[in-house]
Amino acid sequence: SMGHKTVALMVILGKEGYMRPMEMVNLKCEDLRAPVGGAQVALQLYTVTVALEDRCERSKTGISDDTIVLDRPDWLGPALMELKRGRTKLSPLFNLDLASGFKLWDIACHK
Repeated sequence: SMGHKTVALMVILGKEGYMRPMEMVNLKCEDLRAPVGGAQVALQLYTVTVALEDRCERSKTGISDDTIVLDRPDWLGPALMELKRGRTKLSPLFNLDLASGFKLWDIACHK
């Protein structure tokens, strides 16, 4: 189901980006950015920005605009872009609250 796919992507992003669960739940579609075409190699990667200063957000450590490069696995950025297709920039990237995410993860682990 789409919920299970969403949870799987959350878990992989959390592991690869060293992100806290609430950081992932709070991500908006605008926080995921595609590579910049024609740019230097370092800018040809997908990124996620945590705790946007423009939205007056702070991470647990008090930092804003913490950018995480999604360099592995190579399919993660495109899969996350698929999640946000057709949604507004302020829509949640993961359309799940923390409790629902944990419930779906539990169900998936016991199948």
